[in-house]
Amino acid sequence: MIGGTWGIGRRVAELAAAAGDEVLISGRDGAKLRTVVGELCSAGIPVTGSVVDARDDDGLARFFAGVGRFAIRSCRRQV
Repeated sequence: MIGGTWGIGRRVAELAAAAGDEVLISGRDGAKLRTVVGELCSAGIPVTGSVVDARDDDGLARFFAGVGRFAIRSCRRQV
């Protein structure tokens, strides 16, 4: 889940994990990401976190190259 540290992204990550999916959340702020991963894991929601800026194409490419095969659900706004 790109942007899974707050709001809708965090809630979708929680629901996906509750449904039995493996969940990897990301965010730009490493400290916030560590806090959220800790909170979710403490609540029994298994997640993994990775720092990535969704505005950085090269960073996104490295992120996706490192996660292997997975189902992608994506909606990217063109600017």
